[in-house]
Amino acid sequence: MKIDKWYPDSRTFKSNELLTLAFFQNDSNLKEAFPVLADNAYQYYPFLKNARDTIFNFESELEIQINGATGKIRGKAHIGGKFFENRKKKLLAPSYYMAICETESIRHRLIRKYHFDYVLPDLVRRQPYPIFHLQSPGELSQHLSSLDFECDHMDTWLSEPRLFFMPMSLALLVNIVLKEFPDERTKKIAERCEWRDLIRKNENFLLAPYFRCCNLFLSGNKQEHLFTNDFCYGN
Repeated sequence: MKIDKWYPDSRTFKSNELLTLAFFQNDSNLKEAFPVLADNAYQYYPFLKNARDTIFNFESELEIQINGATGKIRGKAHIGGKFFENRKKKLLAPSYYMAICETESIRHRLIRKYHFDYVLPDLVRRQPYPIFHLQSPGELSQHLSSLDFECDHMDTWLSEPRLFFMPMSLALLVNIVLKEFPDERTKKIAERCEWRDLIRKNENFLLAPYFRCCNLFLSGNKQEHLFTNDFCYGN
């Protein structure tokens, strides 16, 4: 049994992400709270929907309030996701990131960045690592690199350690931002039934089969096998 045996095919995965972009651009409450996110979804949606190849590349930002040492400070949560399809119609390199930036100072400062990846287990690599994993900080995207903020304190070249994590999607990523940086705007979105329905669909799409697969492995696992080594690492 493989940890990614259930993983959706490329077209199904892209359809799920397009539904999320459609929600971002059409939901009136989200447009009011996060106009940049809604506008970026409006711009990207037709291009991604009509692209002949199964590709996806979306980046945007949400204004947030960060709990600082002396009170709340203004900040932004930069989010992004991308993947593509190879000639064998396999979904390759689904990768998502969340970068937290404070915007109080003249030059904005990147204070946290997380990278969420799914890597096919048959790819050639210099060392094994979890199929679904989390990195911090992970490499900066071309868009993030173009922004004028301070990030010299982060060693983005270091890939290790890669920590096993749950599968990620655009909706699940934004939901983390809403839950981790609560204010009147984020609560207004996160508690609405429309948003909860979207998250529930993504949980049923990715998390339910993932945890079912984990449960099956653990239920039938032999004592001499380690969960992280034999299952999360794709062996």
